[in-house]
Amino acid sequence: MESKKNRIVISLLRLGSFLVRTGNRLVVEHGLNQQQFVVLKEIQALEPVSAQEVCSKLLHEKSNLSKIVNKLVEIGLVEKSDDPSDGRSSLLHVSEKGREVIKTCMDLFESWNTEWLAKLSDQELVHTVNVLDKLKKS
Repeated sequence: MESKKNRIVISLLRLGSFLVRTGNRLVVEHGLNQQQFVVLKEIQALEPVSAQEVCSKLLHEKSNLSKIVNKLVEIGLVEKSDDPSDGRSSLLHVSEKGREVIKTCMDLFESWNTEWLAKLSDQELVHTVNVLDKLKKS
């Protein structure tokens, strides 16, 4: 018999796969995948920000994050500027086009989230957020 702890982990892995597929479906029309969108959102939240800061915040491999940032720059969603405190480094900013894409995608996510999570009460939502935050910190 599978332990409760293993069932939780397996359920979270399955849920993660489901959410990645759904995220990909919601952002694909903008030439993005879910991982690229998450990086774009993180740059927006921290801007101006170095790639290294984004990397440590999202726990991505540096080479992988570099590819994602380069793609976001290439399609005009992110801009790079020289870091005035470190001439060897760049700072990342979300472009106006990037802000429009974020808004459009967040509207899609909000609509999908509302429908998907409608079966949970407000109390269940708060409890779920608390449990996930606790797991994330461990």
